[in-house]
Amino acid sequence: MVELNTRQQLEKYIVDHPLGRINTAELSRTFGVSRQRICNLLDSIGEERHHRAPPTDNHCKSCGKIISKKAIFCRTHAKILERHPGQYYQCRACKTYKLLEHFAKSNISFSGYETRCLDCRAEWQRNYYRTERGKESHIKTTRALSQKHPERQRAYYQVYKALKNGTLIKDVCFQCGDSNTQAVHSDYRHPLNVTWACLTCRNNIPITKIEYTSNPLEDGFRDFIKTKIGKTNGLGRWLEIIKQYYQTSSITNQILITSIEECDNIEGLGKQYKNLAAQYVGELLPETTPKLGG
Repeated sequence: MVELNTRQQLEKYIVDHPLGRINTAELSRTFGVSRQRICNLLDSIGEERHHRAPPTDNHCKSCGKIISKKAIFCRTHAKILERHPGQYYQCRACKTYKLLEHFAKSNISFSGYETRCLDCRAEWQRNYYRTERGKESHIKTTRALSQKHPERQRAYYQVYKALKNGTLIKDVCFQCGDSNTQAVHSDYRHPLNVTWACLTCRNNIPITKIEYTSNPLEDGFRDFIKTKIGKTNGLGRWLEIIKQYYQTSSITNQILITSIEECDNIEGLGKQYKNLAAQYVGELLPETTPKLGG
């Protein structure tokens, strides 16, 4: 009996299976050749059932407008769910009825809130960040936010260090008493002045956030420290000590100079701060140098 070659076997398979899709992976294992070889032979024969079907558009049932794959209606004809605080709504993920306060706000949804509760949203984020793509996305997002809002990163780092050395004690939620809380700042210029709140109650803090404005003197000092010792971990602590000692929210040239002169009397400021601050004033603020001799 004459053994059939791969092309003849494919032609015979097509005759025996005139309908349905052709699985090239299965044929590759059956005939002992690569999938690319199977695809090339099918193309030469004129067979197209192994090609992927083109994506189909999803249309709104009311007006026929092209919409996303999982949607049913376009935004114009979608059913708008009115939400009122204090009422119970069903989470689309866990199917549990929860208060509106347990749903995150959303600018995309017509109702103004997400369809998933905070717990389901957090669980999804944890699972996503365990994947390689999630890790890359998290690193990219964190880096972008730190570059756009460096004051936030510095404030959170100061909270982390204060919790680690015992200067700051984590507290329960100010409203519901939940122990799973986060530090919420009202003013990033005072990183240790925080309110402890859970994910549900953090939007109910009765304080007004103060818009952060950068201080050129502090930014210049931070860049100077980084060029000298390669890190600025201690600078935030130094600045906070100075602000508390002189009871101010912003450091001026005169305060910086005075802190150098009174460094020995200020707890938390050591020899390293005194040397670096004196260099900064002498090199980058020459107009104030004569005042250091007092």
